[in-house]
Parts: sequence; structure tokens; C-alpha cells
Amino acid sequence: SAPFSSGPTRAPSSYSNKKHGQSVAAGCPDTLLSKLKSINKPSSSIWDKNDLSEIMTGNAAYRASKLAKNPEYFKNLAKGQSPQYLLIGCSDSRVGAQELMQLDQGQLFIHRNIANVFVPTDLNLLSVIFYSVNVLKVKDIIVLGHYECGGVRAASQNQDLGLIEHWLSNIRDVQRLHKEELAGITDGEK
Repeated sequence: SAPFSSGPTRAPSSYSNKKHGQSVAAGCPDTLLSKLKSINKPSSSIWDKNDLSEIMTGNAAYRASKLAKNPEYFKNLAKGQSPQYLLIGCSDSRVGAQELMQLDQGQLFIHRNIANVFVPTDLNLLSVIFYSVNVLKVKDIIVLGHYECGGVRAASQNQDLGLIEHWLSNIRDVQRLHKEELAGITDGEK
């Protein structure tokens, strides 16, 4: 079977971690799991229906279209990557970064987080930058924002949003420090 083509797999709903004496679901300790369960969820999910057919059908169609254009596509991807760019962007699901720039897989190394926040203590982001620059030898780093960012909008509200508050505090600090400049912006698209 070709690499990258086996399709998504489903995490086990739960298992017992005897060594540490705690029940673990999808790799989450009980306390975190209970917090995650309390978050408002969409009314239906493929996981609720126990049906992955939409994702599996999409994956099969994707694989078939790539192989029809280039029978060696997945073999070539498995050889490694040498992207020219690192993109640091928002986790927003509306547009894929490669699609937006009309780039194919392997041409863009991507790091995404809520509201495209650059936090100097974020070891994940720092590791991505280190790896992309020192190992992959990317030539450019693109920091990409977008209109109508839900994370920025959430940070602008005076409301406790639970677990995400820690992350949004970074945006709120910027808003507080640049309050006068931001107040002077009258065009909502800026």
C-alpha cells in the first residue's frame, strides 16, 4: 500500500491505563476529558453516528485523483519534503493554506493555532520554526492573518470563555497596549 493513503483511523473510545490507575479516553486523563465533554459540541458528529463513510469516500476520491494524474505521487511524497515556505496561520477551517496559495502537498510547511498568535514561549511554534529553518531549510516564513477571525473576535469580548482564556490573553495584551491605535481604525476590514 502506498504511504499517506490508508485513510483516517478512529481512536479507541476508551482504554484502561493500569500503570497509572486512571481511565483514559482517546489519550486524555479523566479531568481533561470531563472538561472537554462539557464544551458545547455540534449537534451531530461522524463519531456519534459511528460512520466514517464520508471521510473514507473523500479519502478514496482524493487518492484516486492524485494517482490518476501521477501514479508515483504518493511514492514521491514519501521520499521527503523540501518546502520553500513556512506558513504560520490561523486554525480557521474555512480555507486550506495550500489551496489558498495554489500549492501542492510538500511545498508549504504549516503551523496553525487559534487566531494566528505568535507567543515567544510556545514551544510547539518555536520547534516548528527551528525545524523548518534548520532542517527543512525554508527560504521564507509567511505569517498569514485573515478577515473575521473568530479568535480575535472572542478576545475582544468581555466574556469568560473557559479553557481558551489563557491563549486569548495574548491577544488581549496587544489590544490593551495598542488601545488608542486600534480605536482610531474606523474601517472594520482593517
